[in-house]
Amino acid sequence: DVNYDFVSLDISQDRIPLGLFGHSAFKIKAGGFLNNQTVYFMDYNHFLGNVGTTSDPTYYGVFHFLPFYTFSTKDPFLEVHFQHNFAGAIFDNIPFLRSLKLEEIIGANYLSEKNNPNYSEFYFGIKRLIFGADYGVAYQGNKKYLQGFRIFYGLR
Repeated sequence: DVNYDFVSLDISQDRIPLGLFGHSAFKIKAGGFLNNQTVYFMDYNHFLGNVGTTSDPTYYGVFHFLPFYTFSTKDPFLEVHFQHNFAGAIFDNIPFLRSLKLEEIIGANYLSEKNNPNYSEFYFGIKRLIFGADYGVAYQGNKKYLQGFRIFYGLR
């Protein structure tokens, strides 16, 4: 009952060491349907979004604020994820915070597809072992889409 051909390409690196400045991670994914004559919604490309307060930090290809299924598409798409962990490079210079061994995190996510050409998210936060929290803002084009805090926990 379906008639489609889908292709995608992922490029990622989850730990790029930057010496005293911590480490970075990125993921770039592009794809689309070569043939989409008969594609039902369940077969669209669905992006890993989040509408809850908690987030999974173990996978870098996750959007912090993207609602589930709202941006699903059968058209070509590009998504980019970047995160940098300063590994204490900033907080280690503040005596009280140094003892807490907190790690500073910044990141950005981007999505472009036919119906939503410029969705982006920016966030910053802190992490300690398997727990963390961050604050971020999402934009759809030039307009603020969502903002808020995310709490995460998990082992990588």
